[in-house]
Amino acid sequence: MTTRRRAYVGLGSNLGDREATLGEAVMHLRRVSPTTRLSPMYETRPLGMTRQPDFLNAVAEIRWSGAASGLLAVLQTIESRLGRRRAAHWGPRTVDLDLLLCGDHVCRDRSLSLPHPCIARRPFVLSPLLDLNPDICSPVTGVRFAGYRFLRAAGGVRRRRPGIPGRRLEV
Repeated sequence: MTTRRRAYVGLGSNLGDREATLGEAVMHLRRVSPTTRLSPMYETRPLGMTRQPDFLNAVAEIRWSGAASGLLAVLQTIESRLGRRRAAHWGPRTVDLDLLLCGDHVCRDRSLSLPHPCIARRPFVLSPLLDLNPDICSPVTGVRFAGYRFLRAAGGVRRRRPGIPGRRLEV
């Protein structure tokens, strides 16, 4: 029997029907992991190139038994199927799927960094991640990400649907 570990995927979209696109991304994730849970969605201002539409962001928790690099490949395939084109760094996009954490796996190479190096610096990642798992810790330091909670109120992040807790998706 293969052990499935928790993996967390950041989802974002700022082009087209953002909510529908993220819903399609989650449906693809459910094919990989039927136990997918999704955080509430957050509306966020863009970073870097700020003259673009606001993003809709969330985090999905899935169960994954393969290599982290295999999950990254799955995420990139989903992005491609949903029309992702990599035109400009930090530019507008139909969908963005970032592998944030994959169990306690730690990796730093050209194609993958785990844990994602910007979790604690991006409120649009930190807030939905803590909605799903308020006790989650960095596999590198052992420090709870909730220690960075002060960021949740910063950076133009606002919950889009207050009162809807992280939940199992019913697709």
